[in-house]
Amino acid sequence: MLKKLRHTLLSTLIISGTFLSSITTAQACTRVVYLGENNQIITARSMDWKYEIGTNLWIFPQGMQRSGEAGDNSVQWQSKYGSVIASGYDISTTDGINEKGLVG
Repeated sequence: MLKKLRHTLLSTLIISGTFLSSITTAQACTRVVYLGENNQIITARSMDWKYEIGTNLWIFPQGMQRSGEAGDNSVQWQSKYGSVIASGYDISTTDGINEKGLVG
């Protein structure tokens, strides 16, 4: 009986120790979505980065020539609407909204 209890206790300690040693701090962004009246959807998120990403705000006018800047076959377009965007490291758009309310 004592041997079985000791074996069970030892097994429980090993399993618990393995589980607890594998727990790490979550490194993720948080997203909140709210569904309001008339199917109005409001979303928000945090940018929980370990280091400062050097966010800058940019205002772009409508009719501006744009490029995906992802290589030789990047998409090219002319913006239909003006927009305000937040950039990360001044190399890419992380979030933005156009003058008609489309966000991304």
